[in-house]
Amino acid sequence: MVVGLLGILTLYPRAKSQLSAASVNKNHGGSKSSSQKAAAASAPLPVGPVSVTGPLTNYGFGDIAVKVDVANHKIVDISIAKFQALEAYSIEIEQAAVPSLRAEALKAQGLPIGIVTGATYTSQGFAYSLQGALNKLKGK
Repeated sequence: MVVGLLGILTLYPRAKSQLSAASVNKNHGGSKSSSQKAAAASAPLPVGPVSVTGPLTNYGFGDIAVKVDVANHKIVDISIAKFQALEAYSIEIEQAAVPSLRAEALKAQGLPIGIVTGATYTSQGFAYSLQGALNKLKGK
């Protein structure tokens, strides 16, 4: 059992504008205009029901992929599609942190969500995979 998961910090996905121009052009084929970004950010979720899995994300102590279920333009469930830990302690942290991350993401209907203290890397991996799933759902 993991002891010491005391607080939650807010986690915002890193905007493309925070990345260097070289990495944006190299990894994403250029940047979108501000109107394209605003339209993509405000794009509604599909009517559904539909399930989408975010990318398998390496967070330093293992890999995590988040599955998002949508119905009637709302996120109705978020679960872990795949989880591989490098050590037993990482499994304990994941089991302690994911329920809080899931609840917060459901309440927010996406991002931003908080980082669980003591599970920073797990929280970041969860958020990154969740963002990937949301991008797929919104057609990005």
